[in-house]
Amino acid sequence: MQEIESLVDWYKQFKSSYSGLFYELQRRIQAELEIEKDVEIYRRQMQMKFEEEVQHRSKFNAGSIRYLPATFHPLLTMNPIKYEILPTKNTSPLAGISAVDEELFGQLKLQSVRIDSEQQATSKPRKTTL
Repeated sequence: MQEIESLVDWYKQFKSSYSGLFYELQRRIQAELEIEKDVEIYRRQMQMKFEEEVQHRSKFNAGSIRYLPATFHPLLTMNPIKYEILPTKNTSPLAGISAVDEELFGQLKLQSVRIDSEQQATSKPRKTTL
């Protein structure tokens, strides 16, 4: 009997987990999109700062480099360091899901709603005592 109860509990957990799958995948996709948006903003800011620094260096060099010893010229004519923000992996495992698998999402959502409905129908009302 305990084994059957254990299987029933396991199946309830499975239904609950499956029900939350659609929402979890949607949340993860949204999180990745927000991070990508932030990364693009940072990239643009870094590019602007890089270009500003190039302009400052050029301005200084235009007015001052000829009066300084030639040994400083290589140092003064170097471009600033340019940084990049790159993902740690080439692609996200979720990358294709949002655009390609709309049908899958629809099925998962229907399953989630169906499971939620079944859980509500089978859940026993709790007795409350005052």
